[in-house]
Amino acid sequence: MPQTESGTCTVSTFSLPSNQRTSDLLSLFTERFSHRPEFFVRVPGRVNLIGEHVDYCGYGVCPMALEQDMLLAVSSCENSSLLKIANLDAEVYCDYEGDLEKLEIKIDGAPKWYQYYFRIKIDGRCS
Repeated sequence: MPQTESGTCTVSTFSLPSNQRTSDLLSLFTERFSHRPEFFVRVPGRVNLIGEHVDYCGYGVCPMALEQDMLLAVSSCENSSLLKIANLDAEVYCDYEGDLEKLEIKIDGAPKWYQYYFRIKIDGRCS
């Protein structure tokens, strides 16, 4: 499995499967942002049972990976600190846009769908 150094983390890289889901993601990203993504990220789903470690709400959990996952298409924009996050299901999930240099994360009540992407940066983890 190929690995890439990213700051203090070693990141394993894999090829995405060539299927309708990845094809749709590539097409919609290219249509929406007028360029192809630089890379894709696959985040496996998980179930947390009470136990092993503490989650972001302070409860003990025991994570277990699932087949379900999230796929992200990612690219950067030169000379811009603007972060744009869009969901393929735009009728259900609203877009997010914010300046990374002025990013404030306030979660009142249940987090919005896009706020889960901020967790790694807040915790300073590469996991």
